[in-house]
Amino acid sequence: MLNTIIFTPFIAAIVIAIFAHQKNGIARIASLSICTLTFFFILGIAFSLSDIISTVTVSRPWIQSLGITYQLALDGFSLVMILVSTFIAMMSVLVAWQSIHRWDIFGPLLLMTLSGLLGVFLARDMILFYVFWEVMLIPLYFMLTQWGSQQSHHAATRFLLYTITASLFMLIGIICLYIQVGRDTGVYSFAFTHLLAAPLSDNSLWIFLALFIGFAVKVPLFPLHLWAPDTYKEAHPAVTILLSGAMANAGVYGILRICTFVSPLSLTTLSNTIMGLAATGAIYTGLIAYQQNNLRSVAAYSSISHMNLAIMAIFAMQLQAINGSMLQLVAHALSITGIFAIIAMLAARGFDGELDEMGGLFKPMPKLGAMLLFFFIASAGLPGLGNFASEILILVGSYQTSPLWAAFAAISIVIGIAYFLRCYERAMLGPIITSSIEPDNKTHTHLSDLHWREMTLLSLLVIAILWLGISPDTFLQPLHNAVTHIIEYNVNALRGH
Repeated sequence: MLNTIIFTPFIAAIVIAIFAHQKNGIARIASLSICTLTFFFILGIAFSLSDIISTVTVSRPWIQSLGITYQLALDGFSLVMILVSTFIAMMSVLVAWQSIHRWDIFGPLLLMTLSGLLGVFLARDMILFYVFWEVMLIPLYFMLTQWGSQQSHHAATRFLLYTITASLFMLIGIICLYIQVGRDTGVYSFAFTHLLAAPLSDNSLWIFLALFIGFAVKVPLFPLHLWAPDTYKEAHPAVTILLSGAMANAGVYGILRICTFVSPLSLTTLSNTIMGLAATGAIYTGLIAYQQNNLRSVAAYSSISHMNLAIMAIFAMQLQAINGSMLQLVAHALSITGIFAIIAMLAARGFDGELDEMGGLFKPMPKLGAMLLFFFIASAGLPGLGNFASEILILVGSYQTSPLWAAFAAISIVIGIAYFLRCYERAMLGPIITSSIEPDNKTHTHLSDLHWREMTLLSLLVIAILWLGISPDTFLQPLHNAVTHIIEYNVNALRGH
């Protein structure tokens, strides 16, 4: 079952690349079909499990001489992450539906990225995890170089440099962890159950930092975020959705799944520093977002700001805060997907996101304007929507650990309201900018409102965000065991120390 989840998109990617070469329509439909089928297959698993804390595992020998196993497992945390990832991939396909003209290339790359993501969330062997991590990243680089603005090649190069460096840190951390645990126990294995079974005795801080940096770059945590703003802005919106809505989640997942178990003492030692960095990053990127004159840049910096809140919550090491961090992964993925989906729809209507060239668009496009307002207020944390539930848990939980950094980070939410309102007012309200009017008849007939495919895509996201806000327990309940285990492990380890 777990192999089916991971390798169906990968095999489909190969089949599409070979048999749908230069058959744009077939490749596009096949890509959407695979993403949709995978999503509903996982959704069926979620509903079929009699107990949401059940764990499904696969374990096979791989390279026995090095202690490498092919080990997969599905628990509540992994289930939520793979469900969100497949949904985001499905939305990405729909966003790119009309604007991509080489689906025989784009579709397979997207499906390979999805396959890598699913493998990351299901792997339970460090080497296998690393392999899937690279499978996730490599197709993204090629998608960045082939689709996007004229500056996308520069952004892709920066993304590649940061990615290679972060992956090197991660690999060094994995190897050092393998050696150190082997020395401590006399058993050399890359299995999670072995490497993360007990805190390290020596070199724990350096190993923790190596792994943490490898994951934090992908989130991205301030000040390791420098690759992200340009990449999010210059990439095709469908690719940005994968980067900000799915890959960023993988970074936070790695910190929660691995770093929190490597060295509880290191986590505690660094908690105040990293909470401070994350809170500062949330405010700093929020202030930068307020100054931007391009809708894409506002969304990019907003995404970074919200993900820094998730990192702050992890290092609070408090039950409510970590619940909020995990919920933030879902809420942020949905809301940022909605914003970049509308950015893609505006691009299809001739707008590249420059706010100086927009204005008064609500009048000719009321449905699009209403949807953009919804996703803005969802991201800003309106009560009753998904982001509100996650941010309340993050701030309340973090306050128990550090009132200073929790109160400081709360300012970022106020800043978020300010930059979203400013952006919306400039883009949607006021008089229609003359550059958006047809020169022949001084009308705005080319500014068509949402059609049925776009409305369906956005409506699915709206329903998901409303569901998450009204009933957050739907997602928190499967996560309960993972959160409790993280807290108990760290508390017991520190007591023993």
